[in-house]
Amino acid sequence: MEVQEKLWRWYEKHKAPLNVVLDIASDMIPGTKAFLGILRLAHGWAINKDKEMDTSKVKEMENFLTEIRPLVLDVVEEIEEMQEFHNAKDDREKREVVEKNNVAKEVEKILPRLGQSIVCSLSLMETKKIFNNRYERKKLLGKGGQGEVYLAWDSTARLDVALKLLPLEISNDTSALDSIISEYQRLVKLLTHDSIVQYRQIEKEEKTEQYFLVMDYIEGTSLRKVILEKRRQGMPIEKAAEMLLPIACALDFAHDRRVVHCDLKPENILVRKDGKMFLSDFGLSTEIRSSLSMRGKNPGMISGTLPYMSPEQYQGKPAMPYTDMWALGVILYEMTAGYHPFNATSFEHFYKIICENSIETIENLPQNKWAVLSSMLDKTGKNRPLSAKETLERLQHESIEIKPATYETPLQDAYEKQESRKQKEQEDIQRLEAEFQKRQEKKPVQETQSKILKSQAIEERKIMAKKAVEEIRLKEERKILERKEEKAKSILVKIPGFQYLRKASYSCADQSYKIEEYCHEKTGIVFLLLLGGTFDMGSMEYDSEKPVHKVTLSPFLMAKYPVTQSIWKKILPKNPSVIQGETLPVENVSWQLCQEFCQKAGLNLPTEAQWEYSVRAGSKTKYYWGNEIDPEYCWYSENSQGAVHPVGEKKPNAFGLYDMSGNVWEFCEDSYAPYLVNPSKNPICNSSGFTRVCRGGSFKSSAGSCSSSCREGYGPVWRDSSLGFRCVKILPE
Repeated sequence: MEVQEKLWRWYEKHKAPLNVVLDIASDMIPGTKAFLGILRLAHGWAINKDKEMDTSKVKEMENFLTEIRPLVLDVVEEIEEMQEFHNAKDDREKREVVEKNNVAKEVEKILPRLGQSIVCSLSLMETKKIFNNRYERKKLLGKGGQGEVYLAWDSTARLDVALKLLPLEISNDTSALDSIISEYQRLVKLLTHDSIVQYRQIEKEEKTEQYFLVMDYIEGTSLRKVILEKRRQGMPIEKAAEMLLPIACALDFAHDRRVVHCDLKPENILVRKDGKMFLSDFGLSTEIRSSLSMRGKNPGMISGTLPYMSPEQYQGKPAMPYTDMWALGVILYEMTAGYHPFNATSFEHFYKIICENSIETIENLPQNKWAVLSSMLDKTGKNRPLSAKETLERLQHESIEIKPATYETPLQDAYEKQESRKQKEQEDIQRLEAEFQKRQEKKPVQETQSKILKSQAIEERKIMAKKAVEEIRLKEERKILERKEEKAKSILVKIPGFQYLRKASYSCADQSYKIEEYCHEKTGIVFLLLLGGTFDMGSMEYDSEKPVHKVTLSPFLMAKYPVTQSIWKKILPKNPSVIQGETLPVENVSWQLCQEFCQKAGLNLPTEAQWEYSVRAGSKTKYYWGNEIDPEYCWYSENSQGAVHPVGEKKPNAFGLYDMSGNVWEFCEDSYAPYLVNPSKNPICNSSGFTRVCRGGSFKSSAGSCSSSCREGYGPVWRDSSLGFRCVKILPE
């Protein structure tokens, strides 16, 4: 398609006043608010052409601009002459300036014709639907009892996503929604893995009030299609095990976090164009099915798909990790043999052959490998192998050692062992106390005065010794701190590009520090000198934050505030933010965009360890101010009114850092992966993982996501209005 570049340059030049006029016109006609979003999307495509878009919509926007240009030209130029308009911080303030000025009368005169043009253009584009001014539905990917799945274009993140529309019965049921949203939040927090399709958002469509899930889109096909292509032929079990290995790793990862898939089948395994497999539809399918069952739709339905359900699922028992192992075994059998091990036509028939009948062996499959495969399909769940990954790896080798089945379910046995240890410790304490009491009773009732005096003298000497040791320890700590300060000062003198500002005192809760502040000459960012040291990282509240471990950091400079939009434009002229304002944090940035900014500015993203050390500022509580959420310190879902706020409006932590909790999530340098358990110095996770760490929560987040230890993960190109960052400067050792 040939783009009318001159027309788009005219729109680029006048888009601020023109968008205000179009926004006012859209208010006249219900259902036309999406128009501005389509116009901005078409403009972005016409300028960059870096993503797919329906060119018919671009063409229609060009026709629209051509039609209205002579109509709005005089009004637009009059608005551009108003100094108050240019001084306005954001679109809302710009609109208020126009509506309060005499130019509003001129705008009012052209509104009827302008509104008619908008309606006409929208009617020509009605074949494709825009969800919430952001997601453009492109085509249907699949449809079933649990909803419809569409390929869509995310105009904010500028990438393809998958939208799963939940059934209207659920969208209208508050209790069902609460259950699904709760499970969604749990899965998002626990299941960030390279081979698991990630949930990104759960939203309500503004017009129909139907809820939908936003997921990563995997371009390719499903494992079902691969199996159909090999129908009646099968493949070597070694090849099938190799293909399924990423799925096995994903299952082990989920089981370690006490999450069971419950509905593993070839349709839920996606195969990307390069052959890599991804596991999708984790957990929420069971919640949706359960909700529909309670509403009388599909009554009596149990979790799972009949041909892949385990014996315990047919018997109504709770799903456990070994339930997924059964389904993986069925899929492996199907890929190897070229046909399904269980063929039936009804629930009762499936129940009989799965729970009672023996499984037919696969012809020409070596006995040792059949032994491993059949162990995955053992009728008794606890006799199945523990690790999916180890099981498939054994199938890939010629000699296979079949380990005895010693399955311990993390959902039950971990708690039982913990309780058993606690009970034994309590019994030991009671036994020792009883023995001590008996010895005391055997002693003479009266003691001599000399023994009493001797005992008192010993206690006094102990107290004096403790005081002396404590004084020595405090002196040594002061000396170490002084040496760190002197070392840090000597280092900074050698760093070009920074100017010393001042030494300031900050306090928060029971922590107080005197902090050196510096200014980065290229960007104007204020940095704080943090001396580093050893601290406890992580928490025991959630699996993704475990274990608590020792980390040692060298001195470094940390930005006092998140990067603002005014700072961003000094380095990269194009402001990606959804809500724009000079003092607002830059948002709608990806990890890759943050890296581009840092490289051009000569700075870095903080490591995850540097970020947590900085937010804690010596504290060991859930938040850096205490154990309960306090709106005086952060912007989050309960007080943000659904928008970002200027940086520095809330109280700082004890290091003098602002907005470390809430407002925008902050990207870190690290890949998202489980913590290392061993103490380390200046750690950074550079695993092959796709997902990158975000910390601190945002204006959209619940209180728990704003804690000092909460971890989140996003892909390196993922963008959202809640994602931002701040910078560090690494100092030489």
